[in-house]
Amino acid sequence: NGCKSSENGRFDQAAKVAVSWEVVSNFAGPNDVFEAKLYLKNNGNLTLGDSSWALFFNMAPRPLLPHPISQPAKLEHINGDWYKMTPNKGFRLAPGDSLTVSYKGTEGIVKETDAPLGLYFVFYDKQGKESQIVQLDPCTVVPFTRKEQLLRGPNDQDPILTHEYQYQENLGVSPVNADQLLKVIPTPVKVTAGKGTFAVTSSIPIHYQNGLESEAKLLAQRLKELTGSEFAVKNAAPAANTISLQTSKVAVNGITKEAYQLSINEKGISIIGSDAAGVFYGTQSLAALIPTNVFTKKSSSIGLEYVQIEDAPRFHFRSMQLDVSRNFQTKETLLRLLDVLAFYKLNHFLLYTTEDEGWRLEIEGLPELTQVGAQRQHISSYKNAALHPGYGSGPVAYDKGKHGSGFYTKADFIEILKYAAARHIKIIPEVNLPGHAHAAIKAMEARYERLMKEGKEKEANEYRLIDPDDQSVYLSAQGYKDNVVDVTRESTYHFYEKVTDEIIKMYKEAGLTLDLFHIGGDEVAGGAWTKSPLAQELLKKDP
Repeated sequence: NGCKSSENGRFDQAAKVAVSWEVVSNFAGPNDVFEAKLYLKNNGNLTLGDSSWALFFNMAPRPLLPHPISQPAKLEHINGDWYKMTPNKGFRLAPGDSLTVSYKGTEGIVKETDAPLGLYFVFYDKQGKESQIVQLDPCTVVPFTRKEQLLRGPNDQDPILTHEYQYQENLGVSPVNADQLLKVIPTPVKVTAGKGTFAVTSSIPIHYQNGLESEAKLLAQRLKELTGSEFAVKNAAPAANTISLQTSKVAVNGITKEAYQLSINEKGISIIGSDAAGVFYGTQSLAALIPTNVFTKKSSSIGLEYVQIEDAPRFHFRSMQLDVSRNFQTKETLLRLLDVLAFYKLNHFLLYTTEDEGWRLEIEGLPELTQVGAQRQHISSYKNAALHPGYGSGPVAYDKGKHGSGFYTKADFIEILKYAAARHIKIIPEVNLPGHAHAAIKAMEARYERLMKEGKEKEANEYRLIDPDDQSVYLSAQGYKDNVVDVTRESTYHFYEKVTDEIIKMYKEAGLTLDLFHIGGDEVAGGAWTKSPLAQELLKKDP
């Protein structure tokens, strides 16, 4: 054990290798060729020779080209945004030494966010087996300052965004007077200002009509956050010196759905909506009218200027999309985001529950979807039934501060659905097929391997998503070589039905109906299925 510990300590010195990255030029050849450099500085006491190690990292996918000049090491695209660098013969990086590795590729790089991320060494023993993984500090990016770095190539006609250029552009911008600043966004259809101020304190109760208890409680919760005081919530008729919520026939610009009238005067605050959603949006406009200083410091009394607002949405479908597959976000982050969407009166939320880089939703009966498909880590081969690092997630699954691993349990998702519904937001789940299916494919391959070992061949094939004899070669827009399902297998459709049925059940448990679903269908790479025996057979039967 002592020898092993000493050996590990020796390899740990590799963590002291500092890596910098520079885009040399996006004008390095015809057809949008770029050249970039990796600078390595050995600040440790371990000499890196020309064998037994590789440096892995993620990088915005770019096709690589052979470099005309021999380099100390070569870069190789593995899959997706996963790359590795391996030493060429004669490579040597001794303690205190530095060296440079140049490489070329296509598609210009103009963003510092395209720099290598999540760098780590893998060391191999004499038998070629992986023996040690060592993570490195983040790569240092050499600033983009020259034309050849700031433009994507000879065909890029955009002006270079220098400080001087931006200053000249800003000269044409004039500040808006404070009294012209919009207090409610999106801009209401009609705003009529009054003269006077109504003071909101915890002695002002919230009266609500039948069916508006949720809206009243959410408003009381918001006011408590700002004032630190509890607001009484009563199922009662409108009265003087109250905040009253009710529904009635309301039409604004001929729109009778999600419309509201908000009135603040000497009698109190009245919100009349065409429906519960309209009332809720009225409460959000009320929150927008609260002075900003109240948000930064709790106040027992909130002064609201008299105003009359009439509003209705110009667009029925108002939405935001969030992809939690590439960079996972916690349940708490989603709940906070839903609050923001509600404040701006968005009523739909497209949630990407799966992409190539991760499957984020627990599905009963298919545990591998989250056990395998929801976590990224170093793997010995991209053909393994597991997910490789992506977007700098690094070699360790569920590593602190990284966003490569994670998923929502059934209970999490049901809570998110209920939270959204209370704020009149419909969540549209996305399960992407036939492309962008890398995570699902790897998860179902892990399931296949497990059940085959148990001698359950029929069950193993029940949800399998690939044809193992398919020799098609393709590269997706995000650099994947294996992210398209086999559309000739009945098991592919069985898988999709199973997943959809389980999501439908979760909506029912949340008291909702799943009536809007996003099936993806985008960016299937050219070349997919071209060398699939099953696909060719199907084409012969049904050309």
